Amino acid sequence: MLEFFFEARFTLNRLRSGPSGPFMDSFANRLKTAGYSWWTARVFLRAAAHLGRYAETLGRGCGDLDWSALGGFRHHLSTCSCPQTTRATTDDVVRGASHFLSHLRESGVLDIPATDEPTDRTSDVVRDFQQWLRQHRGCSESTLYHYGRAISDLVVSLGEGLGSNGGMGEIRWHRRETRRPTENTNFTL
Repeated sequence: MLEFFFEARFTLNRLRSGPSGPFMDSFANRLKTAGYSWWTARVFLRAAAHLGRYAETLGRGCGDLDWSALGGFRHHLSTCSCPQTTRATTDDVVRGASHFLSHLRESGVLDIPATDEPTDRTSDVVRDFQQWLRQHRGCSESTLYHYGRAISDLVVSLGEGLGSNGGMGEIRWHRRETRRPTENTNFTL
């Protein structure tokens, strides 16, 4: 099934030869069946192979992973110098690794409960900002997702006390002046 997404023999051999190798064809089939785009599936498949190599450096196999491994993997990506790894964004690679763990769980390779999957950790500040964008800017869900990621990074770097004005000051988004001013279009963290 990997042949649907990759043609180069050396790439196919590399993906199948690593610690994740025995599970790559079934994972590729799962991605194809779920309707993932060719590009996204390639990123996810490379992420699965990379996660396997990362686990190997920790002395673990794919069958020894759990949801907590994603945090270490994300950290690893920030300083990664592994050969032949994807240059996709960290979030896409981690999302691919998460899908791979789900696949391993559903295939019976991992004995981890589905409830331990990373939950929606979107803070109230981010949800409020996304609601503000939806209401006052008419943003699409895709735009809200990308803005939400950026504001989540800001909240993490400044601390969760933003909403309570816990000594962090205020960050304001102001509507630019237009011909028809409307009420309540400012968003304050």
